Amino acid sequence: MKKFALLLLLASAQSAFAGYGSMTIGEYASLPDCGGTIKVTESSNGYSDQVNVVFNNVVNCSNFDIVGLPNYKMVKLGGADRARSGSFTIPKRAIGEGFNSIQVIIRSNSNKTNDIINVQFINVTVPSTPVVIPTSGGSY
Repeated sequence: MKKFALLLLLASAQSAFAGYGSMTIGEYASLPDCGGTIKVTESSNGYSDQVNVVFNNVVNCSNFDIVGLPNYKMVKLGGADRARSGSFTIPKRAIGEGFNSIQVIIRSNSNKTNDIINVQFINVTVPSTPVVIPTSGGSY
């Protein structure tokens, strides 16, 4: 049996960027153009490991897209105007093996304001039980 694991690439607790930046699992950042924050976490529900993208208190933007995932083509953030939020799940099947990333875009209705975030991570499979190598009983 294989276990899915997302490994931390960067060790910083908080980061900020000017309209475009990179993050990894466990980080949160301010959205300089759209206002508010974004946080990227991982969670596991039995065999269903996933990445979660959470927006809070977004002021200037209301549309959100995870580039390359058909279920997230310019989804509207919930909440009141100038205080939008939302939590979105990226399932294991949408994450490639090895080092990879997803691109998250959040923008205004007019497309004049936006922030672009690359979320980087490593997806590796780890055996759930140790591999036993039988010996023939001889000495080395």
